[in-house]
Amino acid sequence: MDLAFAAAQTILPLSFLTVWLASVAWAHGDARRRCGDPRLVRLAVGAALALPLAGPALYALLRPGGVRADERERRVWRRYLESQLDQGERCLACLTPLQPEFRCCPGCGDDLRTTCGHCGATLRIGWAACPRCLQPAESPRFERAAA
Repeated sequence: MDLAFAAAQTILPLSFLTVWLASVAWAHGDARRRCGDPRLVRLAVGAALALPLAGPALYALLRPGGVRADERERRVWRRYLESQLDQGERCLACLTPLQPEFRCCPGCGDDLRTTCGHCGATLRIGWAACPRCLQPAESPRFERAAA
């Protein structure tokens, strides 16, 4: 009985110390992956050191939800998918994909380009001025069909 009690007196403090130091190491590693600010990493490690087992538990409750590398990977993947799905310029009326040289929409026939009255350059509908001669662009005249 005395031998078991003596062994427990030696093993229990050592196992508590091991678990405490492991929780401090976990809090440090996890905070480095999740937090961008070194002050927050130091705060997490300080709480883990000052409050054995409660400090890492508190950090686990308050830590950021995502790992910074995972967030960056999701952001890059989203940009990649958006670039693959983007068909370029589309007609505002019928959403038909357009090429830069089109003067009218092949789907609905709407005008896409006009000609500058001063220098003859091609202008897109909606441009306020000619980028070559700096003259104000004429707004397109819309004619109503006789009812």
